[in-house]
Amino acid sequence: HGVAALIFDKRGVGKSTGDWRQATLEDLASDGAAAVARLQSEPRIDKRRIGIHGHSQGGTLAPLIVARSNQVAFVIGSAAAGVPPDSGEIFSVLNSVYPKAKTAADSANARAYVSELVEFAYWGGGSRAKLDSLVAVSKDQPWFFAPPAPDNSYWTFSKVFARYRPLESWARVRVPVLLVYGADDQRVPAAESASRIAAKLRHTGNRDVTVRIFPGADHTFRLKPGPSGWPDTAPGYVSSLLDWVAIQRGRR
Repeated sequence: HGVAALIFDKRGVGKSTGDWRQATLEDLASDGAAAVARLQSEPRIDKRRIGIHGHSQGGTLAPLIVARSNQVAFVIGSAAAGVPPDSGEIFSVLNSVYPKAKTAADSANARAYVSELVEFAYWGGGSRAKLDSLVAVSKDQPWFFAPPAPDNSYWTFSKVFARYRPLESWARVRVPVLLVYGADDQRVPAAESASRIAAKLRHTGNRDVTVRIFPGADHTFRLKPGPSGWPDTAPGYVSSLLDWVAIQRGRR
């Protein structure tokens, strides 16, 4: 299809040096901008047609990369969160514990526990003593999970991410945008995120916004396994990406 892809390991992943858990959001965005700059020096690449495809956290931070590079021609935001980070974290964690709740009271208690944990992790609200007291009364519940250890990077990275406002970053994006989601995403609220990001882009003058939400698909665009036991990729997912990128390629 005439499309090349540069895929790099995040800091501290694979053979990449550093540690993403100790990085700022600006560090991570700068890494993406550096990848764009690297492609600018590649003679086989058309410098006018370099775009970004970011998934999940990568999609959420994609507009920060655009702000750091004036060479980005288009953006694919894949499972990009359009809600505040703490809200997204509550959504994600609750989706992992709700299936283990046996009663309505279990669900309510789980929500109270998760809300307190996220409030403490992201904003330093409440207190460790209050969180520990919830742990003590919840530890025998079917949905319970222990908080990360005090020295776990979750606590520091949550505070870094807490102040990020994705819609404010998307408001500055002027290049074509494709937003793709799985309708059954349990990590990112798909319909709400798509609606909020698209509305912000259009409100600030970017009319070149396309949204695709794939029925039955999860966070990685897979469908629930069928009788064979193997999950399938959502029909039309790959072709939608290729077709949209082909349109961008033909514009220059």
